[in-house]
Amino acid sequence: MVSQRSIRTLSILLALAGTLPVSADTTRVVSDADSDTFYVTVRQAAPVKEAAPPKAAAAMPAPVVRPETQVITAQEIATQHATNVTDALRRVNGVSINEMVPGTSAYVKLNGDDRVLVLVDGQSLANAQGSAYGRGSVDLTSLPGVGAIERIEVTRGSGSVAYGSGAVGGVINIITKKGSTTPQTTLDVNTGSWGTHGYSLSNSGQSGKTSWFVTGNIDKRSYYKFPQAYDSDESRGDYNNKSLSLRLDQKLNEANSLTLQVFHKTSDGHSSTFDKKDDRFQLLRNKVVDRLYNDYSLTWHFREDTATPGYIRYFNNYSRTWWTNHYFTRTQGLEGQNTWQIGAHRLTAGAAWTEDAGTNKEANYFDEKRHNLAGYVEDVWNIGKWTLTPGLRVDDNSTYGTHYTPRLAVDYQANDKVKVYASMARVFAPPRLNDQFYFTGSTAGNRDLEPETGYTQNLGIQYALTPKTVFDLHVFRSHLHDVIRWNRAVTPHEAENLDEEKKRGLELSLTRTINEHWRWNAGYSYTHIDVDTGDGLAFDATYNRPNGYFSSLDYTGGRWHGNVSLTAGTGRNDTYYLGSSYVVWDGTVSYELTKDCTLYVKATNFTNDAYDLYHEYPAAGRAWLVGATYTF
Repeated sequence: MVSQRSIRTLSILLALAGTLPVSADTTRVVSDADSDTFYVTVRQAAPVKEAAPPKAAAAMPAPVVRPETQVITAQEIATQHATNVTDALRRVNGVSINEMVPGTSAYVKLNGDDRVLVLVDGQSLANAQGSAYGRGSVDLTSLPGVGAIERIEVTRGSGSVAYGSGAVGGVINIITKKGSTTPQTTLDVNTGSWGTHGYSLSNSGQSGKTSWFVTGNIDKRSYYKFPQAYDSDESRGDYNNKSLSLRLDQKLNEANSLTLQVFHKTSDGHSSTFDKKDDRFQLLRNKVVDRLYNDYSLTWHFREDTATPGYIRYFNNYSRTWWTNHYFTRTQGLEGQNTWQIGAHRLTAGAAWTEDAGTNKEANYFDEKRHNLAGYVEDVWNIGKWTLTPGLRVDDNSTYGTHYTPRLAVDYQANDKVKVYASMARVFAPPRLNDQFYFTGSTAGNRDLEPETGYTQNLGIQYALTPKTVFDLHVFRSHLHDVIRWNRAVTPHEAENLDEEKKRGLELSLTRTINEHWRWNAGYSYTHIDVDTGDGLAFDATYNRPNGYFSSLDYTGGRWHGNVSLTAGTGRNDTYYLGSSYVVWDGTVSYELTKDCTLYVKATNFTNDAYDLYHEYPAAGRAWLVGATYTF
């Protein structure tokens, strides 16, 4: 139940903010309420003595993407025939995906860190109990199918204060599709290696003031294989996934609408555990995996007939997992946000109340709860070529008290060719429920853990060398105290606070549009991590990709589309991982048989390279996928 105190606090914050005056200006910066992108429009100042005409709903202007944010569009997802969010994110320079058993679980890293906020339409999907490994909070396999996605925004660094205070690596915001005015149905069917079969059906449309977008997915795999193994054929890695997502939008009038979003997914199969023996992977055992996800939210959008809309949302996310233990997690909350234009300032304020509840039967904790009440304010201030964005978030946590996390971002548009950006933000990340309450014969949580605190810094420049060639340099640094890690060198394994962790690195990328048919991209990333476990800072040799490389070549001509990409890592500790380096080649070719039907072929790791990104868990070997997409 939502407490009366929380409701009153949210109501007061929104009501107070709603009394702020709005002034006319020649420049207006418009926010997409569910997004980290913003929009710029220009209008004439209103005459002083004449009454302004009634406002009509206007089309949303074109988005202006912040330099630190890369956008993966629905068109790019469709052209690449990405089968899931994990597949789509692999093509972003600097992104690293950690998988234990591919297809069973996946966690993303940005800026060399897995403390990444993952959102759907601006709403956090963080699992209160935590992940099976690392500090990741959202398993990418739990996300909606790509057929329901309008775009994916990948932001390096802390992102807006509206999203939370725990983003060290970055923020990934998935924006879902709205129903189209013209009815449309899309069917995608594929089959491939290891008994893989996929079926996706989407339908969208509009009737009067009601629009809908619904997507159903079935994905199956019988097993998976990998090179350099003793008994690869005995490793299960099978899954049977079924999901349904619905977005229903109801227009109430020009200024108000309601959005209902529902996501349901079941997944069953097997994971596996391995050992490394004589530089080969050896299967230890297979584990049953059974999951259920039920998420829903209801959002009231208001002031949609202005350039400064707002919203109030209730959400309820539930998951049940059987993976060695039985996990039950529910996060529910109420959040609201409003925006005002005051001269050159775009002011955003909001509040959020959340309740996390978790049960882990085998770990001997039941219905442990934690509450968090947050308020934030952020100002986008345009001063000629400069954009300053100061923000402050306040979190009142039922376990760890009140914490203030300010953020400052600066963007400078030097000219049409050069953009410079920088940001600095404080970090506050409480322990997960499993960190504190997970107690078995071999594992011991720590009820006295302190929250992780510290700061992140990001600096970058984008330079258009030519109209068709863009260079991007991004430098990052983070410094955290009381870093939470599980010490698996002792028995029972213990959750503990390390003294500090320092991370630094950079990313370079070069994008070149060769001509109307060809496009080329190349990137490099470097990450260095030092950790203090009590004896002073020392190099952490367990990071899976100290030097990362990415390159892709895309072709579009007539009815043909194709791309080939390279992902590689060097500088790895070859006593901890299978090898000091790895190189993976992937590719896709598609042909538009008709304007409504496309055939495609995908190959992943077609050199069959053997490597592990999570310690002693082999990545998938060579695999093929053949499919067709039909729209009617």
